Amino acid sequence: MAYLKYSDLSLPKQNSEPNHWADHIEFFCFISQDGKTSIEQVIDRLLDENSNDPSCAIKNIVEEDEVYELSESLFSPEGLIEDEIIDETNNNSAFRDKISSKIKTYFKLLESRQSNFGEDYPFLVTRKNITVKENLTTTQTLYVILLCSSLLRLATKSGLNKLGHHFEELCGPVFKKLTPSDTQNIFFGSGSAETLQHSINGKFYDKVIYLCDLLHVKPSMNFTEENAGRNNVGDGGLDWVGVFNFPDNQFSQPTFFGQCACGTDWIEKQFDAHLSTWKNYIQFSNGYLTYHFIPRSFRDESLNWYNPLDITDVVLIDRYRLINLLKAEETLQTLLNQTYNLFLEEVNKNKIDPFM
Repeated sequence: MAYLKYSDLSLPKQNSEPNHWADHIEFFCFISQDGKTSIEQVIDRLLDENSNDPSCAIKNIVEEDEVYELSESLFSPEGLIEDEIIDETNNNSAFRDKISSKIKTYFKLLESRQSNFGEDYPFLVTRKNITVKENLTTTQTLYVILLCSSLLRLATKSGLNKLGHHFEELCGPVFKKLTPSDTQNIFFGSGSAETLQHSINGKFYDKVIYLCDLLHVKPSMNFTEENAGRNNVGDGGLDWVGVFNFPDNQFSQPTFFGQCACGTDWIEKQFDAHLSTWKNYIQFSNGYLTYHFIPRSFRDESLNWYNPLDITDVVLIDRYRLINLLKAEETLQTLLNQTYNLFLEEVNKNKIDPFM
């Protein structure tokens, strides 16, 4: 089964978040036959996807209040002479100018990515174009993999699941780097763990009981097999667990949770592995540190967080941090080959002309 919906790709819908748009522009450049994308091509494609109606297309790239303000200025009756007819051509031109202005700001963000990611960035960006580099390095390939993993809306149903599970596996070496050297790191997620040495499998209830044993604590009073769901084989939003074991086999141990989120709902998913949720399952003797892994870039042009208020009680590991943590791994190329070889082969065989 294919990973991506090559015949049904589209630009964002009613989402003006700059990084989301920058990812789509990079993606269309990567899968295009000539490996190049221009500002004008993106504008034309956006219009094509919206029946060549600028007043419709603008709603997919501009915040709702901006659309309202622009519409008010164009259609305000105070500015009209009696019996004057609104010139739709001029209005459409104003909408198109606004669309063009927005896309130019996204290309400026791409230019800043080129600077911030340096040699790890797989594209060449100018004021008007973005071009994929030839003969990508391992870290540049990693960037592309993380890019595609951020755009699950463009994936098939099976591709969505596979890319999510691949990302969980990719985060394993990073999670290990972020825990003390003698920590017992275990995969807790519900995805395939065939290639992972240490994992907890089975029903959610059984996995939590096993984790309680590792932590030398008891499950919460209301955490019963019935309440957890007798047929529940999920993971409760938890993908990786790290436990630092002392030889005394007593509770009160350094504990680490790792959560992987590829979707646009990653902000809400920060609470899936949060103590406020997991205290319903386990009677923790102490808190734990949660790493929240996302393949997307959550940065502004200056490499600062795009919106710090969206980060809630987790250590956020986004695309920039992932690449910098993984590129020193001696086994990175092997890991990418084992995990993403079929995906990369598929993409390379399905290059298209997204602007026809």
